[in-house]
Amino acid sequence: MPAAVRMESIDLLIDARWVIPVEPDQRVLEHHALAINGGRIVALLPSAEAPSRFAARERLQRPNHVLVPGFVNAHTHGPMSLLRGVADDLPFEAWLGRRIWPLEQRWVSAEFVRDGSELAYAEMLLSGTTCLADWYFFPERAA
Repeated sequence: MPAAVRMESIDLLIDARWVIPVEPDQRVLEHHALAINGGRIVALLPSAEAPSRFAARERLQRPNHVLVPGFVNAHTHGPMSLLRGVADDLPFEAWLGRRIWPLEQRWVSAEFVRDGSELAYAEMLLSGTTCLADWYFFPERAA
C-alpha cells in the first residue's frame, strides 16, 4: 500500500490565471498558485499541483486575474492630494512658484498633512501600492 502523502496546512491559497513575479524578470506564469502561511509566501507553484501539496484554510480562485507584487511609490507628496487639479494647466515653474507654494504657505498644517496623507494612502492601497516614501512637511503626521 502506498504511503499517504502529507499535505502542508496553510492559511491561504490564491489561484490566478497569470502571476507576474519579481524574479525571474520578464516572466509571466500562467495558471499558478501562491501559497501563504503566517503572512509569508511559502510557495509559488502550478495551480494543478497546489491541491495535492497544500491544505488551505481559505482558497481564492481568480481565473481571469493577474497577480502581481505590490507597487512601490519611492517618491510621493501624499498631502498634496488635497491640491489636486490646482492650476494643472500651467508650466511646472509657474504652477509651483505662483500657485502651489502660496497655497502651501496659507493652508499647510499638521491637520492638512494628516488628512491629505490619509486620502493619498487610501488611493494608493486601492491601486496596489504597498510601500511608499513620502516627502512633505510634518512627516510624523503623515506616518
